[in-house]
Amino acid sequence: MRSLRTSLCLGLLLTPSLVGLNPLQPPLPAIAQTSATEADRQFKSAVEMLRIGSPGIAEQKLEQVLQLYKSQADPQGQQATLTQLGLAYYRQGRYPQALQALQQAEQFPSNFQQQGQRSSLKGMVYLQQGDYWQALQQLQRAEGSQLRDIAAENRTRIALGETYHYLGGYTKALQYLELAQRAANDPFDRGWALQAIGDVQFNLGEYKQAQDYYQQALAIRRSVGDRLGAARTLSSLGLAYQELSQFEAALSSYQEALSIISGLGDSTGRVYLLNNLSRAYLKQGQTQPALDYLQQALATTRLINGTGRALTFTNLGNYYRQLQQYAQAIDFYEQALAWARKNGDRVGEAKALSGLGETLLESGQSERATQALQASLDAFEQLRPGLRDEQKISLFETQTYTYGLFQKTLVSQNRQAEALVAAERGRGRAFVELLAQRLSNSPLPRQEAPPTVAAIQAIAKQQQATLVTYSLLQDRAGQETDLYIWVVSPAGDINFRRIDLKALKNNQAVSLNKLARQARAAVAAGQDQSQPLISDLVVSLRGSLLESTSQPMFTSARNSYELLIQPIAELLPTDPKARIIFIPQGALFLVPFAALQDASGQFLIEKHTLSIAPAIQVLALSKPRSTATKLALIVGNPTPMPVGLSPLPAAEQEAKAIAQMLNAQPLIGRKATETEVLQQMSQASLIHLATHGLLDGQEGLNSSLAFVADQQHNGLLTAAEILDLKLQADLAVLSACDTGRGKITGDGVVGLARSLMSAGVNSVVVSLWAVPDLPTAQLMTEFYRQRQHQKLDKAQALRQAMLTMIKQDPNPRNWAGFVLIGQID
Repeated sequence: MRSLRTSLCLGLLLTPSLVGLNPLQPPLPAIAQTSATEADRQFKSAVEMLRIGSPGIAEQKLEQVLQLYKSQADPQGQQATLTQLGLAYYRQGRYPQALQALQQAEQFPSNFQQQGQRSSLKGMVYLQQGDYWQALQQLQRAEGSQLRDIAAENRTRIALGETYHYLGGYTKALQYLELAQRAANDPFDRGWALQAIGDVQFNLGEYKQAQDYYQQALAIRRSVGDRLGAARTLSSLGLAYQELSQFEAALSSYQEALSIISGLGDSTGRVYLLNNLSRAYLKQGQTQPALDYLQQALATTRLINGTGRALTFTNLGNYYRQLQQYAQAIDFYEQALAWARKNGDRVGEAKALSGLGETLLESGQSERATQALQASLDAFEQLRPGLRDEQKISLFETQTYTYGLFQKTLVSQNRQAEALVAAERGRGRAFVELLAQRLSNSPLPRQEAPPTVAAIQAIAKQQQATLVTYSLLQDRAGQETDLYIWVVSPAGDINFRRIDLKALKNNQAVSLNKLARQARAAVAAGQDQSQPLISDLVVSLRGSLLESTSQPMFTSARNSYELLIQPIAELLPTDPKARIIFIPQGALFLVPFAALQDASGQFLIEKHTLSIAPAIQVLALSKPRSTATKLALIVGNPTPMPVGLSPLPAAEQEAKAIAQMLNAQPLIGRKATETEVLQQMSQASLIHLATHGLLDGQEGLNSSLAFVADQQHNGLLTAAEILDLKLQADLAVLSACDTGRGKITGDGVVGLARSLMSAGVNSVVVSLWAVPDLPTAQLMTEFYRQRQHQKLDKAQALRQAMLTMIKQDPNPRNWAGFVLIGQID
């Protein structure tokens, strides 16, 4: 949902033409430099009214001043007055009158700076009217014309940032806005810039960050008495509250904003605010007030040259789609699309197309739905280039639902292979592009095209593995509806299975609730207990595995097998050594596939060789390793560790045993400082870190590994710090707690494993829970023994190590917590 644009700060474009004038004052008419006429005095008085926030009074005075300058035949006076009249009209939201005044001002001679002032103001008027191409043209013309006035030039930057935002150029928008925010000395400008940055963050799906920017902007705008700006920020803040499921706070913000805007007569702000209110009530199921607000918004757009009409049409389409009145919904979406395309509104275009596609799908028009959803995703993906990794992740999160719809419409036409491409297109894209950039050694971001059906088949053949891709589909309320499973054989055969999760949940409601209660703690899985079926099952599975019991048979492990493996069991290889690579989604990243049990009680790892990948395309992006270096970095039990972490004596023995096998010198105890670890990591071909892992499930890049603190570092190496490294290791083993977990996103799990692979490591072995010290040491020692003595690949070695552990203790808690992610060989 596009949030409200801010009003311009007081004093906008009031730029001096001569050095020494107050920077908040406009260039005076030429006659005023030689004599103080009555017209000049009234002109200055009107400008003061603008400065203190009284554009209505300023308008009246300027109309009188204009007549005086006409009677004196003063062209400079008329030019300056008409420009300020344009500003007065703008400040009242009367955009057609503002443009008319500015066009009249252009009839008089003016210098380069004055022309720039008018172009800047015209650009901002077009911006408020939603005519983004015109806005961009005028603002680009103004840019650089006011270098003698830093504040005025900075305001043009802010407006350009907003324009690029709505044209879909998020990267350029943030560049302009962040520069302007740093340079803003005037509090009005600073509040405006903060609001605009919040708007971009909102459309990127970074709702908490947007909320923070809005709150900063609101505090500034209230402190300087900018009521209109405060109202618009309140409306935007309401949107952020709404996305964060804080309905009462959202409604309170909207109502306060509406009260202010109604009193000020801001028609444009009223349109966007009414849309926000409608959306809030519709989400709560209150259809009548939702429709009332939209009808008011539509009526208001007719009074202001259509400003906000694309948004209003889209929301009317959403309203009628929810009521299953599809013909009306389609009509409104098509009107929204026409307006958005006419004005260059790429965000509005993508949203109108998404709504249109969903409605066509629900009304049984699958082929048209496919075309609309394809076009929506094409428009949406054009917003990505140049964004930072975390911004791409957040942006994709906003479109997860549309990617699911696209898969659904393809499946409905029996185009299952194309649906697999759509599923791959909607996952791990930021990760894929980051890997591709690192692989090319380019400092510039890369936009990688998703793989075709032929490319996916080629990857399966190259890996000599069976690929199993899971895709979780949800409805608009976030409830899981379907589980799609594709199986791609090494020969390139593609098979598809669909699980109806709604029906399954209804049929198994009692048993699933019981399973959910079996979970010892939601903390074990990093999930809320009141989750949909898949999340319930994952929580239950992980909780039961972590119970202190020697019982090898777990009901939840069998239920997970029945849901995730049984539907495709006949498609999996019969040779236990044959490779299977799972590509999970969402909560399925937390599933210990090795521990899933069939009806006979046999673990999946006993029947198959397993690994994980965040996306199929990731498997094609490994970097050939030089054989010149065989340096192994082996770390065990750093002592003392930060934040009171307990010693890990078994980890120390593990590191010593592995180092002996590899003929390496381990970093043990006090030698394992963070600085020393970092120095050796960059050159190591193998990295093995046996220490404590600290999980941050909310901010995955804050997850960390513990080492000895020193003068340069605090002893906690975070995922964010690893992301900035350049590594050349083929394998990194994180023999620590929760190292395979992090923040679950549409791009996969953001945490330590993703950072290591992004930094250049081909594959990682990481843990899904708080693994016990002694069994972990035994598992890891056996893993390396299989690698060194039996010359097995990574996946085979991990499987054999687990099979050895099962013979000693079948409890999966002690051996099933580790997974291999990435390259198998």
